[in-house]
Amino acid sequence: MRQPDEVTASGELERAGGIRLLLVSADPSVRRQLPEVLARIDSTGFEVSEARDVDQAIVDGRAFDVLVLDLPALEAAALADVERIRAAHRSCGLVALTPPDLPGAGVAAVRAGADDHLPRTGLEEATLERAVRYAVDRSHVAGEARVAQRLEALGRLAGAVSHVFNNALMEIHASVSFAADSSAEAATREELGAALDAVERAAALTHRLVAFGAREPRDPVTCDLDALLREEAPRLGAGMDDAHRLVDQLPEEPACVSCDPQQLLGALRRVLDNARQASPGGCVSLDVRPVTLVETIRRGGQTVRPGDYVRITVADEGRGLTRESLER
Repeated sequence: MRQPDEVTASGELERAGGIRLLLVSADPSVRRQLPEVLARIDSTGFEVSEARDVDQAIVDGRAFDVLVLDLPALEAAALADVERIRAAHRSCGLVALTPPDLPGAGVAAVRAGADDHLPRTGLEEATLERAVRYAVDRSHVAGEARVAQRLEALGRLAGAVSHVFNNALMEIHASVSFAADSSAEAATREELGAALDAVERAAALTHRLVAFGAREPRDPVTCDLDALLREEAPRLGAGMDDAHRLVDQLPEEPACVSCDPQQLLGALRRVLDNARQASPGGCVSLDVRPVTLVETIRRGGQTVRPGDYVRITVADEGRGLTRESLER
């Protein structure tokens, strides 16, 4: 059960929100019974949506934490439905409701892709809560593993590319430096000096690739995010085009974080640029505020533990991403 809210000194309280559950069933009794049992478990802990069949669930573009699939009969088509819905919603848990009088039905559903199974009649609060939370946790662990594998692969690629690129830059830098020192013409030395500046900027990029490959900040320091972004706000706003306007809401009090300021600003510029490209025009909002997280949040293969944080939110007026894009 959820703990009572406690207002923090910052005035901001961040909660994980309810478990987003999609019930897939054409049986009115199941569609009535399951939400009632969930409400008895926790009246605010579950956000229940419904789909009458697998096809409707597959085309539903919303993100869910867990799907509950009702299987009145366990035949080849039903197992195929388990496989289809698992393929369409890879990042969420899946609980199958199987016929209680059919031995081995639950095992067959799990083999087809479900995380857990329950009898479709006589649902009990304890077993339903256990199955739902187990499926959510299991899918999250799998999501964390996928994210870790992707980051590891990208890190190896970034490290290899940066090594080769850095060697080439060293040769270019040495050659251009020699040419600049040997030239007697001021104009030529000035042009070669500009080339050296470009080489040094490229070298800085390779260092960032190395930092990404190591998955750690290059120069972490404790900085006041409020002061940093107030200083940078005019330059961030200058990145908008004529059709867009940056509206920022920054905290009045210090918001101290441990980070590499340049890495953070670089990531923020990219997010703002994505927001600009994702909307036809209008406002792109940047909201920064201290928050206290009182529950663990698990989203997108990442886990954020309870504690004090600074939340940065970027919003635009675009249509948003599809579920497939979010999973990628």
